[in-house]
Amino acid sequence: MEDPHHPAGLTVDDARDLLNRSLSVRERAYADAKKDPDWIHRYYPRRS
Repeated sequence: MEDPHHPAGLTVDDARDLLNRSLSVRERAYADAKKDPDWIHRYYPRRS
């Protein structure tokens, strides 16, 4: 049985995009204030 929290084939890019889309406006504003607006790209850089 596949773990729904760690689906097979999920890439770092996919995970970053899912995380980014799952944050509410308020959650994103909080994270940006605690870190900075580019934090998600540093923590989860796009792979080529």
